[in-house]
Amino acid sequence: LEVESYLSESAIGRHDDPLQWWKARQNLYPRLSLLARKALCIIVNSVPCERFFSKMGLIITDRRQRL
Repeated sequence: LEVESYLSESAIGRHDDPLQWWKARQNLYPRLSLLARKALCIIVNSVPCERFFSKMGLIITDRRQRL
């Protein structure tokens, strides 16, 4: 039922804050707002990818590729 009600809502504005939107509707959509707020608070960065490529740079070198 929460999903159906949520899907009938109009989209938020381009400059609106999704976290504030979900916080304002947490009583209306308790389960969905909890999931959405958890997903929106995940810290996104590229450190693991950069670390991986740095390690690969140490493993795959011109000298080793000649073997």
